Amino acid sequence: MTIESEAREHMERKQRLFYEGLLKKLEPVKQHIDEYLPDSKNKVRALESVDDVGMISKYAAELRGLK
Repeated sequence: MTIESEAREHMERKQRLFYEGLLKKLEPVKQHIDEYLPDSKNKVRALESVDDVGMISKYAAELRGLK
């Protein structure tokens, strides 16, 4: 295995752990919104916004990398 492939695997693993951890932390937010907001367009939008946070963060991590 070359150093380049090891580095790529390391970064992929790091990004996967970042995204999985983020999803795990966003789930309670979604549950809280679902539990306390009445069914409405605003509730749907709030839940979509939480999903957007995950997707935008994943995209940013892929585009710019992680610390």
